[in-house]
Formats: sequence, structure tokens, C-alpha cells
Amino acid sequence: MPTTPRALLLRDIARSGLNSADAQRLRFTALSRGETQRLTKHGSESYRIPYFTPAGRITPFYRVRFFGPPTTFKKPDKETKYWQPPKTLPQLYFAPLLAWPKILVDVGTPLYITEGEKKAARACKAGLPTIGLGGVWS
Repeated sequence: MPTTPRALLLRDIARSGLNSADAQRLRFTALSRGETQRLTKHGSESYRIPYFTPAGRITPFYRVRFFGPPTTFKKPDKETKYWQPPKTLPQLYFAPLLAWPKILVDVGTPLYITEGEKKAARACKAGLPTIGLGGVWS
């Protein structure tokens, strides 16, 4: 039985403690193999992760999470899992699950930073104000 891009998306985010309602709030969009190929030149299903301003508006920046083995991209000894538009720098990911404008002006509120959008979204879902950094490594 074929697995749809939407089912792959839900399976992937479930490993991070997120669900279908979260995917809707986070505006994750499942992409078919063809849609992914047109956008990234990568030949597998994927989903698009939009980025938001602290006020909750979608920015032009986004990243794509691939499923399956890479067909065009390869890092030495590592499967390519994410893609972002060429010549773009990493951005701050504000999951639209919290009232960021209030949080960012309150010096008494602890603020957390993590690598990755899904980790940040899961922490925000738990009430921990967490900013994600996608596309970084150390």
C-alpha cells in the first residue's frame, strides 16, 4: 500500500511529539515527489516548513524536509534530510504556538534556543519559549 506524503509528514513529526493539529498550526505542507523535484531538484516526497515572524506572519524563508534516500544531494557520509533555498542563511524559527511579542519583551521569561524547527515547536507546545535554528550544525 503506497504511503502518501501527508502520512509520511505525520509519521515524521510524531517522532518529535507533534500531531496533525500541530502540523496545521505550524502550516507544514506535504509535497509529492514531483512537487519536491520542481522546488529542490531532489527526487523524493517531502514537506515544507514555513518560518514566521514573532508576530505570527509567514516569512519568505522556508526549509524542506525530505523522505527517503537522496537522489541528487549528498554530504560526505551523511544523508541529506533538509534543504533551503540556495544562498540563504539560517533563520530564527518562531513556532506560532506562543505569544512571542509578549515573551520577547518580558525580561523575566526564560528563553531557550535549540537546533531544528520540530524541537522548537515541541518545546513551545509544552509551554517553553524556544527559538529554533534550522540549517546549523557544529
